[in-house]
Amino acid sequence: MKNLIIVSCLLFLIGCSQTKMAKDEVMLTGNNQLVQVNYEICSEYLTTASRVFGCASSFSKDLEISKSKSLLNAKSEVIDTYNSSFNQSQQMTSTDNKKGIVLDYNNQIVNVIDDTFLNYKIEYTKTFQERNGFRTFTVISMELT
Repeated sequence: MKNLIIVSCLLFLIGCSQTKMAKDEVMLTGNNQLVQVNYEICSEYLTTASRVFGCASSFSKDLEISKSKSLLNAKSEVIDTYNSSFNQSQQMTSTDNKKGIVLDYNNQIVNVIDDTFLNYKIEYTKTFQERNGFRTFTVISMELT
């Protein structure tokens, strides 16, 4: 009985060590793997009432460009989530003439992004080799005050 428990524990540990996670990968070899890694990374960082997360990735043949683009995309996502507002204006005019009442209706919705001072923290960044270039995943966070 003791040997059976030891063997089953060893098999369990071997099975767990064979599990591939995004943090263990170095190279991405297809779109399915890219989607899986993106899901694994971004699903760990969900926006809450006190903190906004931005998760982004970028591909480039140059490593530094890949990192910079990924950080810029993550910043853009945080700004869109945190500091974007919609300005809606409606205007209705009516005129009365001999033929009847003429109504003119104008509705405008404008997405406005105000000037932003983004005080962010990099939560996670990792670069993978993909085809003939680099893909960098970056997650940033910003505290809501």
